[in-house]
Amino acid sequence: MFQLENLHKTQLALHVNLGLNQQLIESILCIAFGYSVLQDLIEDFQDGLMDDASDPSYNEELNQICDMGVVRKIDDLLRQFGIFNPNLAHQVISLIYSHFVPNCSYCGREHHSVMNFVRPVAYHDGYTQFQYWVCDSCVTQSRREMNVGIGFCWCCGDQPHDIRDLNNQNECPIHYGESSYSEEELEDMESYIEYHTKDS
Repeated sequence: MFQLENLHKTQLALHVNLGLNQQLIESILCIAFGYSVLQDLIEDFQDGLMDDASDPSYNEELNQICDMGVVRKIDDLLRQFGIFNPNLAHQVISLIYSHFVPNCSYCGREHHSVMNFVRPVAYHDGYTQFQYWVCDSCVTQSRREMNVGIGFCWCCGDQPHDIRDLNNQNECPIHYGESSYSEEELEDMESYIEYHTKDS
């Protein structure tokens, strides 16, 4: 869940790291989370109305913080306060984002830097879909034979999957069976080969 503690840590970091005043910080947080009044945002945090990190929509909410429209609004706000630093809005967004990205679900450590990115991983337990978070270190170090960690579906490309979701052909639940041919497909291939090689 977007925790109230994270919000307070973000406020402190915006003040200490970037030297922003409290009024500006409150306005920035309202823009970032799509609220008009900070008290409403705080109440939603307190009431648990924000999505939990295991919910697939959590990543969508995090990505909305990084939306270019949000960056422009924050940049406009900074200009209204007499701050004309073209990079500051991006720094603000990065700082906010880093305080709400969960720890890696596999190693448990915080990896909120450009060098070690934390990204969502979907896991299907057969009934529901959970969302885990994985750092690049764990992706790199994952080992399939241990049946823990992360793997990649050959159809999905760079999208990490929980290893429990992948079958022996490295297929996620959406792509199960993609690497296997049906009898009809095998017959079609044999006919094609036979047709093109009969005159050879």
